[in-house]
Amino acid sequence: MTTISNIIINGKASDLRMEDGRIVRIAPACTLEGGEIIDGKGKTAFPSFVNMHTHSGMAPMRGIWEDLALSEWLPKVWALEAKIDGEFIYHATRLACLEMIKTGTTCFNDMYWFQEDAARAVAEMGLRGAVSYVILDNFDKDKI
Repeated sequence: MTTISNIIINGKASDLRMEDGRIVRIAPACTLEGGEIIDGKGKTAFPSFVNMHTHSGMAPMRGIWEDLALSEWLPKVWALEAKIDGEFIYHATRLACLEMIKTGTTCFNDMYWFQEDAARAVAEMGLRGAVSYVILDNFDKDKI
């Protein structure tokens, strides 16, 4: 049991009690006792963020060829993606999860290659992820 004491919630100083990673009670500041107490003075509590569109396996590729137009960028990225494997996606997804945790994102919708490896990374990192398959037509009108 952990209490974050004296934290600002809805503009008021409050205590926030946590058990097993969940908020179980919110009370006026400095009224909850017992367990570990963390001083939250000067901090605020708010709901976490949900990222509705990610390609977490691309985290290490962020900024690559960013000066190119999309039509030039896509073929280069697709050639690079042809060389990645599940192990790469696993570690890249863990990196993306660390970045999301740091910025307050706890849930995300992910679509990229090697979904099983991405899902394993998400589960290990303790986030909630909706990991889905990728469907591309590669501009082939017969695949539409």
